Amino acid sequence: MEFATILGIAVVLVTIAVFEGRQLRAHQRRERYAMITLCILGGILAAMLVYNLEMPGPTQFIETVYRPLSEAFEQWAEERSLQP
Repeated sequence: MEFATILGIAVVLVTIAVFEGRQLRAHQRRERYAMITLCILGGILAAMLVYNLEMPGPTQFIETVYRPLSEAFEQWAEERSLQP
């Protein structure tokens, strides 16, 4: 079942790459490389999600990065609200 899912993801990615690649002109090399890179990264992420459903997403990454800043701001706001 997982193999069929991975195969379906690959078919969708190839279809997207073919149809979008045709719209890019020959002199748009950077755009083509960016599109191919994003398709490959998206395919890798999709395959990883098929095999590991408990993988953290981008929201958890952003939450981890900004948690110290959020806690410091909350502490500052609490201290400021206690002042007369």
